[in-house]
Amino acid sequence: MSATGGDERPRVLLADDDVDDRLFFKEALDDSRQYYTVGFYLDRKQTKDGWHKLEVRVKEKGVNVRARSGFLFPLAESTDDNAGYLDTSMRSTLVETGIPFTGQWDIPTRTENGKVVHPFTIHVLPEGGVLNEYGKLNLQIVIIARNRDGAIAAQIAKQFAPTLTPEAIALVKKSGVFYKNFLPLGPGDYLVRFVIQDNLTGRTGAVNSWLKAQ
Repeated sequence: MSATGGDERPRVLLADDDVDDRLFFKEALDDSRQYYTVGFYLDRKQTKDGWHKLEVRVKEKGVNVRARSGFLFPLAESTDDNAGYLDTSMRSTLVETGIPFTGQWDIPTRTENGKVVHPFTIHVLPEGGVLNEYGKLNLQIVIIARNRDGAIAAQIAKQFAPTLTPEAIALVKKSGVFYKNFLPLGPGDYLVRFVIQDNLTGRTGAVNSWLKAQ
């Protein structure tokens, strides 16, 4: 069983047949009650889009620090609960069906530096209901490619909240939303995580795709 924690490396408590399970729950609860909140001011003009790593260190010896490994920028204009769930979904591998969408890889091309650019198209289906009653659209789109070691090789973070004309609203209702971009990757095997969150409702859709870059 895992003790509750705030990072992607939870503390693991191994149960034993001779030990009362209630002791493990007590230790996990005690662990979650003892924590510090650390914050800092972010210069939005000097911060690039995408995933930014964080590392928390302490001077005291023998202390084990468990903290968030990073954050996504730009920050979604949503509630704290929505932002927290998006962070969890990014690090998960579970398929989520809150927003139905499809995707396809297009023909890759090689750049001058040797990396292969892998274009893709995401189609948020019209039945996804991402338009609210006032015709407003606000999506957070995150794509993260990880290599076999789990390290991030490429990433995209896009907040899609355009001002729609009446004609565009009608088109979204009829055909949905299309998003095109590409991932620059060197040769290797990658697990690509696609996450789309509706910042207006908190609904999330997510899928995984294996990609072999030549």
